[in-house]
Amino acid sequence: MRALTPTLLLTLAACDAATVQTRVDPFADAGVPTSDGATEDAAAIDPETLFESTVAPLLENRCAACHDADRTGPAFLADPVYDTLLDYPALIDLTDPASSRLLTKGPHAGPAWPVTEANQVRGWIEMERTWREDEPTDPTMPVEDGATDPITIVEGLNVIELEEAAAALVGARMTFVATRTAAGLFLAELRVYAGEAGVRLRRPVLVTVDEGVSEPDPVDRFAGIELQLDAYESGLLGTGSVSLVAFPEGAQLSFVFDVIGPNADPTDPTDPTDPTDPTDPTPDGCRSVASFTSEAQPQLSAFCASCHAGGNVTATSALDMTGVRDSGNATAQASVCGQVLGAVDPADPSASSVWRAPDRGSDLTGHDFKFPTDAQLADFRAALGRWLAMEE
Repeated sequence: MRALTPTLLLTLAACDAATVQTRVDPFADAGVPTSDGATEDAAAIDPETLFESTVAPLLENRCAACHDADRTGPAFLADPVYDTLLDYPALIDLTDPASSRLLTKGPHAGPAWPVTEANQVRGWIEMERTWREDEPTDPTMPVEDGATDPITIVEGLNVIELEEAAAALVGARMTFVATRTAAGLFLAELRVYAGEAGVRLRRPVLVTVDEGVSEPDPVDRFAGIELQLDAYESGLLGTGSVSLVAFPEGAQLSFVFDVIGPNADPTDPTDPTDPTDPTDPTPDGCRSVASFTSEAQPQLSAFCASCHAGGNVTATSALDMTGVRDSGNATAQASVCGQVLGAVDPADPSASSVWRAPDRGSDLTGHDFKFPTDAQLADFRAALGRWLAMEE
């Protein structure tokens, strides 16, 4: 089951309309006045007008003390309020207006809505739904739902394919190391890896899926995040770590994005980082494939290939080193070089999972292989370091 984004909710609303047996009158108790004091004809009112005249004052009176942008609660009343409310995860449910969290409030310290005011808020949400059902659609317009498929979380390394959220992101993924704690679940080394098209994403929302019920992260902790990566680059998502309180045993996790897609057009001949251009001085993201082959490849082939070159599906998905053993194949080495470079920051390789995961003393769990001696680990890091020095 995919988490429902505002866009998905709008799309699904028309399909679900036939199942709705009763509807609240959008103008019941709304009292929308015209300039001459009479009540305006409902057909002449659009949802935003109804919101501004009727719902916005209720929110200002009931909710702003905690939910304005500069207050302690989730900032779903940040300007522009109308747009923020409709975009905020799980707050407005256009498939089932009565279940919208703006109405039900969920776990909440504030009081419930009085009946009359609840009818006014629900009436506005019903109107938003009706208007979107009537909007014409362009059948030629491709639709990206911006959501990844839920995965069941395991202790250790987890991989989420970003191609599920945007078809153009072939080979792009997110990885993290999960640890069960007394408080819930801790995610470390939360990192995005770009494929050949790069990645651009904005405002990822964590969605917990438990027994078929999707629950977006109420903290909306990545609200201000926008990440742009060129081909085969990688980057931490926010600080790279997240603590999920009371995460249910056996639950799944997915991500929903406001924006997700390629960061550059890989077919654009004017793009200086186009990985399909044979004149590009940095094929697959690497400046020095020769240095990779002479320095890093022997170590990676000896210690990493058994899992990351196809022997372990999870390991290969997290970091694909297919072809690393074929040192005489320049194309294969360029590909592996780009993959590994995307998992390492040349300016600070010690912060990467490639550097830390095989260390017996590392805080990263879930990686089966650890170097048996400190000397072997030092040789591994030194070889990768000599190659990375050529990539800076």
